[in-house]
Amino acid sequence: MMPTSTTGVLGDFYLPDDALAAAARVRDAGWTHFDMLTPFPVHGMEDAMGQKRSWIPWATLGLAAFGILFAQGFQNYVMVWDWPMNFGGKPNASWPAFVPITFELMVLCAAIGSAIIAIIAGKKDTVPQPPPMQVNTGATVDRFVLWISATDPKWQADAAQTFVRSLGAGDVRLVNLEGLIVGLAGLAAAGVMTAACDLGMPAGRAPHMEGNRLDMIDQPRLKPQRADIFGGRATGMMESPVGAVAVDETPYPYTQAQATEAGLGLTNPLPHSPEVIAHGRFVWENVCITCHGPRGAGDGHLTSLFPKPPSLMTQRVRDWPDGEIFHRPMRGQGSMPSHARQLDTRDIWSVVHYIRQMQSEEPVAPAAVAPAAAPAATSTGAMAGQAPATPSTAATAGVPAVASAKAGGRS
Repeated sequence: MMPTSTTGVLGDFYLPDDALAAAARVRDAGWTHFDMLTPFPVHGMEDAMGQKRSWIPWATLGLAAFGILFAQGFQNYVMVWDWPMNFGGKPNASWPAFVPITFELMVLCAAIGSAIIAIIAGKKDTVPQPPPMQVNTGATVDRFVLWISATDPKWQADAAQTFVRSLGAGDVRLVNLEGLIVGLAGLAAAGVMTAACDLGMPAGRAPHMEGNRLDMIDQPRLKPQRADIFGGRATGMMESPVGAVAVDETPYPYTQAQATEAGLGLTNPLPHSPEVIAHGRFVWENVCITCHGPRGAGDGHLTSLFPKPPSLMTQRVRDWPDGEIFHRPMRGQGSMPSHARQLDTRDIWSVVHYIRQMQSEEPVAPAAVAPAAAPAATSTGAMAGQAPATPSTAATAGVPAVASAKAGGRS
């Protein structure tokens, strides 16, 4: 972990070239305990700060060589001298067979050894870093933050601030957290002592009361997802008061059976413009088309599984006000559920405009005809021993077949 200094000066730069020039001037001025925090690597920053090339790669190379020599030496010792074995007539000192273990030990020694050396050397050679909470958050986005630590031999608070301002830095500030750390340590100690007074009590202790008041930790309280054992409610969660609505939400005032009232009381607030019609077509083709079909004829591909919806091109639907058409998807009708959770009011009003546009382009569809009742299998005439009239004879007589059968029964 990098050491942290509680005192120093911070200054922000906004361009990488300015930060690079500032780092070089800090180095030339003789400061040694400073750092430049950048959101991305800046080419040439190490040279500008006067940092020498790290010697850790050479240590990594030496550790890798040690791993190679140790692996080869140990395998040759075991397979050639200590416990030689015959594997299909191969020579005991078969170095190709030793390569996998050699590679693994090389990586292991180089990786673990380099990490340990970097940690030890970092504690000695790394410049103490500023407290993270004092660094501008832009240092991870678009700021370049210069930090001069108070551990520098040249440190003087006023001189350091004046020097950083002379570099053209913005938001120059002195960081001094020693007093704050002492205060936080005192608060932490007081909290530990207060908690110890309570933690020292045995389990199953009696509730602590002052006068007629319980401590907060001992008072009756509810769990949101559990039953309320005190009031007999099904859950401890608070229920909304009757009639309460969410902020910026207007409840829909009409019930499912009040389609006529909705038609009289609602007016389409959207203009009949190409943009609104285009949005209505988009909603129609993504939501409505599955049942109502591409042109509102009720021939969607789901109608083979569910009752077929009526055509929206009939004269009856054309005579509906916009509000009545709006009401149907808001509250649902027949096998169509409410779409109020799926679409907002702008979507539905846009669909109303698109329906009007289709009605102006499509011919009037015939009104739906209720299917006629099937005739009785046995008529009164049949029971009287007379044959009922056939459809052909009924057509010849110019009267319906059912009426002819009933007439024959009465004669």
